[in-house]
Amino acid sequence: MYTVRFSKKAEKALNKIDHVMKRRVLQKIENITASPKNGPNIKKIQGFYDRYRYRIGDFRVIYEVIDSDLVVWVLESDWRGNIY
Repeated sequence: MYTVRFSKKAEKALNKIDHVMKRRVLQKIENITASPKNGPNIKKIQGFYDRYRYRIGDFRVIYEVIDSDLVVWVLESDWRGNIY
């Protein structure tokens, strides 16, 4: 089981959204701790070794998987128009 850690940038973006969407995003992020590299709405980002994009409606979470420490490092999280 992987643990989830957030960058300051990702935390700041999560704190800006309304509490209903924030709860939904956090629940979805907890779901990927069992298998962060494959699942519905998860795509590997081209050009990076272990960086992935997780789509939650119009919200996007960009994260990196560190297998040696069993960590999912959430780098960015924001609405689709702001993150790409």
